[in-house]
Amino acid sequence: VNLLLTKWMKELEKIFYGNIVKYDTAISPEASQDDLVNVIWRNVYADEGSEPMDAAATPAVQALARYTRREATCLSLTDKEALFSGNFKFTTVLPTVPSPVKQPSPAQ
Repeated sequence: VNLLLTKWMKELEKIFYGNIVKYDTAISPEASQDDLVNVIWRNVYADEGSEPMDAAATPAVQALARYTRREATCLSLTDKEALFSGNFKFTTVLPTVPSPVKQPSPAQ
């Protein structure tokens, strides 16, 4: 069991660090806008060996890419002490939509 667990942990570590390199490369200033979208598609949405991104998935993948870029920019502006102490927050994924104002009913 220990041998299997060690092998699994090494494979998980390899995948983790490989993904870090892919995301870092895709979010770099030299990368195209599609690079991050493609990495997110492959690592978050796609099944292994699946087809390229279809039109139905495109809006969700692009939204996650925009969110990722926005949060990476915010984190880059956050001071180290706040990061190391965990004293920061991520923004919401969903846009804030004001609740509709009830109109007074006409006098009868």
